[in-house]
Amino acid sequence: MENNPISLELLAQNLRCPQGEAGRQVADYMNVSNREMIQRTINKLQPVDHDRILELGPGNGRHVADLMRLADKMSYEGLDISEDMVAECRNIAGADSAHFQLYDGKSVPFDDESFDKVFTVNTVYFWDEPGKLAGEIARVLRPGGILLLTFADKQFMQQLPFVSYGFRLYDHEEAGFLLKNAGFSILQCHAFVDEPLTKTGERVKRSFWVLEAQKAFGK
Repeated sequence: MENNPISLELLAQNLRCPQGEAGRQVADYMNVSNREMIQRTINKLQPVDHDRILELGPGNGRHVADLMRLADKMSYEGLDISEDMVAECRNIAGADSAHFQLYDGKSVPFDDESFDKVFTVNTVYFWDEPGKLAGEIARVLRPGGILLLTFADKQFMQQLPFVSYGFRLYDHEEAGFLLKNAGFSILQCHAFVDEPLTKTGERVKRSFWVLEAQKAFGK
């Protein structure tokens, strides 16, 4: 991306929905800069044999192969709003038990109680209808199923020049309220700080959250 600078607005658009060459560059960069956020989330996910796992917004999917090695006979579904990213995932992370498809970012195209665990990293800023999508996640989780919602804290995000282009920012209390309204109980709010490499080659401290929530039994 350093050799092909793009405008802040185009960067924001491609963080939301990577498309074309600029989108592929952004996805490669985010795969590196979000590595610790993704790894912390997978660590908290604690996959076990036969888990049915759903991820919203897998990007280019470079982490999926590592996830699939953590337990036997898991199934994984990845949903993305970018047709280009779905194609990238199928090329990079394609496996018999990992599947990727396009969705509209509002409705989850699976039956009720289809999954044991759901996770998503750095997508909540782009949920056009947050309450509806949180409810859809709850619908496709089995009772007692786990959701991990990972995102950078509002105070950190407010410092970034591109967030004025369509980002909805959260602190852990606001995100927790969103999930509680959808029928989740918040089990833990895990706070972390990492130091991702910026596009200018500098390190910056980033505060982020991994909210661990559980769908209520009987819901």
